[in-house]
Amino acid sequence: MIAGEGALNDPDFWQPGVFHSEHLVNMAHHNYRLEPNVRFSPDKKLVIFTTNMFGPSYVVAVEVDKAINPKPSELQSTPELAAKFNVSKPTPTTTPK
Repeated sequence: MIAGEGALNDPDFWQPGVFHSEHLVNMAHHNYRLEPNVRFSPDKKLVIFTTNMFGPSYVVAVEVDKAINPKPSELQSTPELAAKFNVSKPTPTTTPK
């Protein structure tokens, strides 16, 4: 809540908040020549971003809710996803100077 003399404190007025970071995706193979451009879905259940960690550019969505007691067979890491889609690890490119 915003308080103080002259402060706008209407329920319809935007109120500041705080983000707490959480590791959702291993971006180790992402080539940062492409910006991830992170967005939240309108219902706040997904984090949506672009990535080239599988080679070509893709749009990826990650669920924000934590899984409760997930089965090990339901969990996939980034290398496992790349193998599933038969994509080799991208090699970084350099630009001529």
